[in-house]
Amino acid sequence: MRREISLIVVLLALVGCGEEKKLPDKVNLTPEQPPEIIIPKQSEPDAVAIVNRVLAKATDGHPERISKAKAIRLSLAGVIYLNSVGTAATRKAEAVWPDRLVQTVRFTTQGTTTELMIGLRDPVYWLRKRVNGQLQPDQDRPDQKKYAVAETRDAIGRFWLPILVPLTDPDAIVFGAKTEMVDGQSLDVIKMAISGSPVYTLWFEQQSGYLGRIDFTHIEPTGASVEKRFLLTQHKSVNGIIVPMEIGYRHNILLAETWSVESWEFVDSIPEEAFMPPK
Repeated sequence: MRREISLIVVLLALVGCGEEKKLPDKVNLTPEQPPEIIIPKQSEPDAVAIVNRVLAKATDGHPERISKAKAIRLSLAGVIYLNSVGTAATRKAEAVWPDRLVQTVRFTTQGTTTELMIGLRDPVYWLRKRVNGQLQPDQDRPDQKKYAVAETRDAIGRFWLPILVPLTDPDAIVFGAKTEMVDGQSLDVIKMAISGSPVYTLWFEQQSGYLGRIDFTHIEPTGASVEKRFLLTQHKSVNGIIVPMEIGYRHNILLAETWSVESWEFVDSIPEEAFMPPK
Protein backbone atom coordinates (compact mmCIF):
# COMPACT_ATOMS: atom_id res chain seq x y z
CA MET A 1 0.00 0.00 0.00
CA ARG A 2 1.41 3.38 -0.95
CA ARG A 3 1.67 6.02 1.76
CA GLU A 4 2.65 9.19 -0.04
CA ILE A 5 -0.58 10.49 -1.53
CA SER A 6 -2.53 12.18 1.25
CA LEU A 7 -2.31 12.78 4.94
CA ILE A 8 -4.23 9.61 5.66
CA VAL A 9 -2.05 7.41 3.50
CA VAL A 10 1.11 9.11 4.78
CA LEU A 11 0.02 8.10 8.26
CA LEU A 12 -1.13 4.58 7.83
CA ALA A 13 0.15 1.18 6.88
CA LEU A 14 -3.35 0.08 7.53
CA VAL A 15 -4.05 -3.02 9.52
CA GLY A 16 -6.21 -3.49 12.56
CA CYS A 17 -9.75 -4.12 13.57
CA GLY A 18 -12.34 -2.70 15.90
CA GLU A 19 -15.96 -2.71 16.90
CA GLU A 20 -18.47 -0.45 15.20
CA LYS A 21 -21.69 1.06 16.50
CA LYS A 22 -25.22 0.58 15.19
CA LEU A 23 -24.85 1.46 11.55
CA PRO A 24 -24.05 -1.22 8.97
CA ASP A 25 -20.45 -2.07 8.25
CA LYS A 26 -20.96 -4.63 5.50
CA VAL A 27 -18.73 -4.28 2.47
CA ASN A 28 -20.37 -5.02 -0.87
CA LEU A 29 -17.53 -3.83 -3.10
CA THR A 30 -13.89 -4.74 -3.52
CA PRO A 31 -11.42 -2.00 -4.44
CA GLU A 32 -10.23 -3.97 -7.46
CA GLN A 33 -13.60 -4.10 -9.25
CA PRO A 34 -15.88 -1.20 -8.32
CA PRO A 35 -19.07 -1.13 -10.37
CA GLU A 36 -19.66 1.72 -12.75
CA ILE A 37 -22.11 4.22 -11.28
CA ILE A 38 -23.99 6.37 -13.74
CA ILE A 39 -24.54 9.87 -12.36
CA PRO A 40 -27.76 11.46 -13.62
CA LYS A 41 -27.70 14.94 -15.09
CA GLN A 42 -29.90 16.27 -12.32
CA SER A 43 -30.94 15.24 -8.83
CA GLU A 44 -33.70 12.70 -8.43
CA PRO A 45 -36.83 13.78 -6.49
CA ASP A 46 -36.75 10.93 -3.95
CA ALA A 47 -33.15 11.75 -3.02
CA VAL A 48 -33.90 15.48 -2.85
CA ALA A 49 -36.75 14.77 -0.45
CA ILE A 50 -34.37 12.88 1.85
CA VAL A 51 -31.83 15.72 1.70
CA ASN A 52 -34.48 18.32 2.53
CA ARG A 53 -35.67 16.22 5.46
CA VAL A 54 -32.21 15.65 6.95
CA LEU A 55 -31.20 19.29 6.50
CA ALA A 56 -34.33 20.36 8.36
CA LYS A 57 -33.71 17.89 11.18
CA ALA A 58 -30.04 18.85 11.45
CA THR A 59 -30.88 22.53 11.84
CA ASP A 60 -34.15 22.44 13.79
CA GLY A 61 -36.02 23.58 10.69
CA HIS A 62 -33.49 26.25 9.65
CA PRO A 63 -31.41 24.76 6.80
CA GLU A 64 -29.98 28.20 6.03
CA ARG A 65 -27.75 27.68 9.08
CA ILE A 66 -25.58 25.35 7.01
CA SER A 67 -24.35 28.38 5.06
CA LYS A 68 -22.63 29.51 8.28
CA ALA A 69 -20.61 26.28 8.37
CA LYS A 70 -18.51 26.96 5.25
CA ALA A 71 -15.50 28.11 7.25
CA ILE A 72 -14.54 25.74 10.06
CA ARG A 73 -11.97 24.97 12.70
CA LEU A 74 -11.92 21.43 14.00
CA SER A 75 -9.95 19.83 16.82
CA LEU A 76 -9.86 16.07 17.45
CA ALA A 77 -8.06 13.62 19.69
CA GLY A 78 -7.92 9.90 19.10
CA VAL A 79 -5.98 6.92 17.85
CA ILE A 80 -4.31 6.19 14.52
CA TYR A 81 -3.04 2.75 13.56
CA LEU A 82 0.61 2.66 12.50
CA ASN A 83 2.00 -0.77 11.59
CA SER A 84 -0.87 -2.46 13.47
CA VAL A 85 -0.26 -0.44 16.63
CA GLY A 86 -2.77 2.06 17.97
CA THR A 87 -1.04 5.36 18.62
CA ALA A 88 -2.51 8.37 20.41
CA ALA A 89 -2.80 11.37 18.10
CA THR A 90 -4.36 14.77 17.63
CA ARG A 91 -5.69 16.36 14.46
CA LYS A 92 -6.39 20.05 13.96
CA ALA A 93 -7.88 21.46 10.79
CA GLU A 94 -9.00 24.74 9.31
CA ALA A 95 -10.98 24.77 6.09
CA VAL A 96 -13.05 26.98 3.82
CA TRP A 97 -15.51 25.37 1.44
CA PRO A 98 -14.77 24.17 -1.17
CA ASP A 99 -11.03 24.45 -1.80
CA ARG A 100 -9.06 25.63 1.23
CA LEU A 101 -7.67 23.28 3.85
CA VAL A 102 -4.80 23.04 6.30
CA GLN A 103 -4.50 20.20 8.79
CA THR A 104 -1.91 18.87 11.22
CA VAL A 105 -1.73 15.41 12.74
CA ARG A 106 0.59 15.01 15.72
CA PHE A 107 1.69 11.74 17.33
CA THR A 108 4.61 10.30 19.29
CA THR A 109 6.21 6.90 18.76
CA GLN A 110 9.32 5.56 20.51
CA GLY A 111 10.11 8.98 21.90
CA THR A 112 9.89 10.75 18.53
CA THR A 113 7.13 13.33 18.04
CA THR A 114 5.99 13.78 14.46
CA GLU A 115 3.76 16.47 13.03
CA LEU A 116 2.40 15.94 9.53
CA MET A 117 1.00 19.11 7.93
CA ILE A 118 -0.96 19.29 4.70
CA GLY A 119 -2.24 22.39 2.97
CA LEU A 120 -4.56 22.87 0.05
CA ARG A 121 -5.25 26.06 -1.88
CA ASP A 122 -6.56 24.40 -5.01
CA PRO A 123 -4.70 23.76 -7.27
CA VAL A 124 -1.73 24.15 -4.90
CA TYR A 125 -0.98 21.27 -2.54
CA TRP A 126 1.82 21.08 0.01
CA LEU A 127 3.10 18.60 2.59
CA ARG A 128 5.46 19.36 5.47
CA LYS A 129 6.77 17.38 8.43
CA ARG A 130 8.27 18.31 11.78
CA VAL A 131 10.21 15.77 13.82
CA ASN A 132 10.77 16.73 17.47
CA GLY A 133 9.96 20.31 16.54
CA GLN A 134 12.41 20.51 13.63
CA LEU A 135 10.95 21.30 10.20
CA GLN A 136 12.11 18.72 7.65
CA PRO A 137 12.97 19.37 3.98
CA ASP A 138 10.02 20.13 1.72
CA GLN A 139 8.01 17.13 0.57
CA ASP A 140 6.05 18.72 -2.25
CA ARG A 141 4.97 16.47 -5.09
CA PRO A 142 5.86 17.11 -8.75
CA ASP A 143 2.27 16.77 -9.99
CA GLN A 144 0.51 19.02 -7.50
CA LYS A 145 -2.82 19.01 -9.33
CA LYS A 146 -3.29 15.26 -8.88
CA TYR A 147 -2.55 15.52 -5.18
CA ALA A 148 -4.79 18.57 -4.80
CA VAL A 149 -7.68 16.69 -6.43
CA ALA A 150 -7.15 13.68 -4.17
CA GLU A 151 -6.99 15.84 -1.05
CA THR A 152 -10.12 17.78 -2.04
CA ARG A 153 -12.09 14.56 -2.53
CA ASP A 154 -10.92 13.18 0.80
CA ALA A 155 -11.83 16.44 2.54
CA ILE A 156 -15.40 16.25 1.22
CA GLY A 157 -15.86 12.92 2.98
CA ARG A 158 -13.74 13.67 6.03
CA PHE A 159 -14.69 17.25 6.94
CA TRP A 160 -17.58 18.58 4.88
CA LEU A 161 -20.17 15.81 4.54
CA PRO A 162 -20.32 15.21 8.32
CA ILE A 163 -21.74 18.75 8.61
CA LEU A 164 -23.79 18.40 5.38
CA VAL A 165 -22.27 21.39 3.59
CA PRO A 166 -21.89 19.67 0.17
CA LEU A 167 -25.59 18.80 0.15
CA THR A 168 -26.41 22.51 -0.03
CA ASP A 169 -24.10 23.22 -2.96
CA PRO A 170 -26.03 24.00 -6.17
CA ASP A 171 -23.69 21.70 -8.14
CA ALA A 172 -24.45 18.67 -5.96
CA ILE A 173 -26.41 15.84 -7.59
CA VAL A 174 -28.21 13.38 -5.31
CA PHE A 175 -29.77 10.17 -6.54
CA GLY A 176 -30.26 6.46 -5.91
CA ALA A 177 -32.52 6.83 -2.86
CA LYS A 178 -33.46 3.65 -1.04
CA THR A 179 -34.33 2.38 2.42
CA GLU A 180 -32.19 -0.22 4.19
CA MET A 181 -33.15 -2.18 7.31
CA VAL A 182 -30.19 -2.97 9.58
CA ASP A 183 -30.67 -4.54 13.01
CA GLY A 184 -34.29 -3.44 12.95
CA GLN A 185 -33.33 0.16 12.20
CA SER A 186 -34.55 2.00 9.09
CA LEU A 187 -31.88 3.89 7.18
CA ASP A 188 -32.28 6.31 4.28
CA VAL A 189 -29.47 5.82 1.77
CA ILE A 190 -28.60 8.18 -1.09
CA LYS A 191 -25.69 8.81 -3.41
CA MET A 192 -24.12 12.22 -4.03
CA ALA A 193 -21.63 13.59 -6.54
CA ILE A 194 -20.35 17.11 -7.02
CA SER A 195 -18.02 18.78 -9.52
CA GLY A 196 -16.10 15.72 -10.71
CA SER A 197 -15.94 14.11 -7.29
CA PRO A 198 -16.36 10.41 -6.69
CA VAL A 199 -19.81 9.16 -5.77
CA TYR A 200 -20.38 9.30 -2.01
CA THR A 201 -22.94 6.94 -0.48
CA LEU A 202 -24.60 8.47 2.57
CA TRP A 203 -26.48 6.53 5.25
CA PHE A 204 -28.94 8.46 7.43
CA GLU A 205 -30.85 7.19 10.46
CA GLN A 206 -34.42 7.56 9.29
CA GLN A 207 -35.92 8.59 12.62
CA SER A 208 -33.31 11.13 13.73
CA GLY A 209 -32.03 12.17 10.30
CA TYR A 210 -28.45 11.83 11.55
CA LEU A 211 -25.77 11.00 9.00
CA GLY A 212 -24.09 7.87 10.31
CA ARG A 213 -21.90 6.57 7.50
CA ILE A 214 -20.10 7.82 4.39
CA ASP A 215 -18.62 5.46 1.78
CA PHE A 216 -16.68 6.27 -1.37
CA THR A 217 -14.06 4.89 -3.70
CA HIS A 218 -11.02 7.14 -3.61
CA ILE A 219 -8.65 7.24 -6.59
CA GLU A 220 -5.13 8.13 -5.51
CA PRO A 221 -2.76 10.16 -7.73
CA THR A 222 -0.97 6.90 -8.50
CA GLY A 223 -4.21 5.49 -9.93
CA ALA A 224 -4.71 3.05 -7.05
CA SER A 225 -8.26 2.60 -5.77
CA VAL A 226 -9.06 2.76 -2.04
CA GLU A 227 -12.37 2.13 -0.30
CA LYS A 228 -12.93 4.83 2.35
CA ARG A 229 -15.56 4.71 5.05
CA PHE A 230 -16.35 7.24 7.78
CA LEU A 231 -18.59 6.24 10.70
CA LEU A 232 -20.22 9.08 12.62
CA THR A 233 -21.79 8.80 16.08
CA GLN A 234 -22.59 10.75 19.26
CA HIS A 235 -24.29 13.60 17.45
CA LYS A 236 -25.03 16.88 19.21
CA SER A 237 -26.02 20.43 18.32
CA VAL A 238 -23.27 23.00 17.89
CA ASN A 239 -24.41 26.54 17.04
CA GLY A 240 -27.74 25.16 15.87
CA ILE A 241 -26.30 22.43 13.59
CA ILE A 242 -26.23 18.72 14.44
CA VAL A 243 -22.66 17.39 14.15
CA PRO A 244 -20.95 14.09 15.04
CA MET A 245 -18.65 14.03 18.06
CA GLU A 246 -17.14 10.58 17.40
CA ILE A 247 -15.64 9.72 13.98
CA GLY A 248 -14.20 6.40 12.88
CA TYR A 249 -12.34 5.83 9.63
CA ARG A 250 -11.83 2.55 7.76
CA HIS A 251 -9.40 2.20 4.86
CA ASN A 252 -10.06 -0.80 2.61
CA ILE A 253 -12.28 -2.19 5.40
CA LEU A 254 -9.55 -2.05 8.07
CA LEU A 255 -9.82 0.25 11.05
CA ALA A 256 -7.40 3.15 10.54
CA GLU A 257 -8.44 5.97 12.86
CA THR A 258 -10.84 6.73 15.70
CA TRP A 259 -11.45 10.32 16.80
CA SER A 260 -13.30 12.21 19.51
CA VAL A 261 -14.14 15.75 18.51
CA GLU A 262 -12.89 18.31 20.99
CA SER A 263 -14.45 21.24 19.16
CA TRP A 264 -16.28 22.26 16.00
CA GLU A 265 -16.05 26.00 15.32
CA PHE A 266 -18.01 27.76 12.59
CA VAL A 267 -16.34 31.07 11.83
CA ASP A 268 -16.95 33.98 9.47
CA SER A 269 -13.64 33.61 7.66
CA ILE A 270 -10.11 32.23 7.89
CA PRO A 271 -7.15 34.34 6.71
CA GLU A 272 -5.48 33.20 3.50
CA GLU A 273 -2.10 33.02 5.23
CA ALA A 274 -3.42 30.13 7.33
CA PHE A 275 -3.22 27.96 4.20
CA MET A 276 0.41 28.74 3.42
CA PRO A 277 3.17 26.22 4.21
CA PRO A 278 5.32 26.81 7.32
CA LYS A 279 8.84 28.15 6.83
